[in-house]
Formats: sequence, structure tokens, C-alpha cells
Amino acid sequence: MISALGRHVVVKSQIQSLDDSADLYSLVFNTLLGLRNINIGDLDVKLKNIPSFELLPNINQAVDRLVKAIKSKERILLYGDYDVDGVTSTTIMYDFLKQIGANVVPVLPNRNSGYGLSKELIDLFSKYSNLVLTLDNGTTAVHETKYAKEKYNMDFIILDHHMINHGEDMPEAILVNPNLEEDNKLKGLCTAGLSFYMVGALRRALGVDFDIKNILIWWQ
Repeated sequence: MISALGRHVVVKSQIQSLDDSADLYSLVFNTLLGLRNINIGDLDVKLKNIPSFELLPNINQAVDRLVKAIKSKERILLYGDYDVDGVTSTTIMYDFLKQIGANVVPVLPNRNSGYGLSKELIDLFSKYSNLVLTLDNGTTAVHETKYAKEKYNMDFIILDHHMINHGEDMPEAILVNPNLEEDNKLKGLCTAGLSFYMVGALRRALGVDFDIKNILIWWQ
């Protein structure tokens, strides 16, 4: 059937009526692509053709701070989110940092503890680390990061994809978020995608022998 927007829609009853010989996976997959106006050819992207990590605002500052921590064995605290993007991005960063010998500790909240930073969390984090990398959260943590800087002189790197209210105060942090720029080519990436880029940037800065394709293999 055709929707009001002119898109081809496959309803549940149509799918259920297919015979056993039909390729249900291809039907559903192509339907989802069509609903999002995505050309299947756009998904066949080789690593050499993807946009550069240098397009990410403040990425070089974030890499410099992380490299400093890695080389000095300073503890890096990763603070993610409880959803799929938060867990995946935290896993990507932890897996890479752990493999190269960094002093890294991952922390994930649950739905009862809530989303994002709080002053109570910062009080707790300050006992274990002076450097926090937030993943999939932190863009709006203006008051919390200011509190952390003023009370504990903590450093924050925020790797996030959430929207930014331009004109309002920014967090006291190195904010790596493509939404800082209206025409950034990496807008639309989830934080897991941004973590992939961060690993690539760190790999180059450190000159470590880490096959970045390993991320893609287990990610799929």
C-alpha cells in the first residue's frame, strides 16, 4: 500500500500472508530502507571512503587529553548510558583503551538511577578519577560539569550526539558533538559511531597496532 506521504508501506497482514518461499528478511529490510529514503548503495561504504574524524568539533583537544592520561596511566572513568547506544559506545571505548593498556574503568547507570550526570555522581567519581569521558550523555550537563570543575577541578570529555541549544551555556568540558556545527557531515551519527571515530583518532595519535576493523566485526 502507499502512505499519505507517497511511501510504499508493507502492513503486518501482508507479511503474514507470504508463502514459505518468500524472502521475508529482504522484504522487511528493503521496506525499512524505503521508509527512510535510503538507497541500499549508500550502505556499501569502505573504510577508506568514510569522512575523516577531523570533521568532529574539538576532537583533537579530546585526543590530546586522553593521550596524556593514557601515557601517564591516569585513571579514565567512562560514564555511559543504559540504552543500546550508551552501552555500545562505552563498550567500544573500554575495549580499545583496555587493549592498549590504559587505566580505564567503565560505569553504566540503570533506569532506576537515572540518565546523565548529577552532583551526587560527581562527588562519587571524584574519589576515583580526575578525568571523566561521558558517552551518549553530558551535552546539557552545564551545572554539573561546572560544579565538578569548581569543587574538584575535574576534567570532562563529552562524546555525545544529542541536540545542542545554541546560544545557551555550554558544559565545562571538551565537547565532541557534531551538532555544534549546523552543516557538519557527521550529524546523525549515534554515539557508538562517534566512539568508532574516537578510536580511530586515538589509534593514529598513539601509533598503536590496533585493527579498527575489529570494532566493525563484533559490532555487526
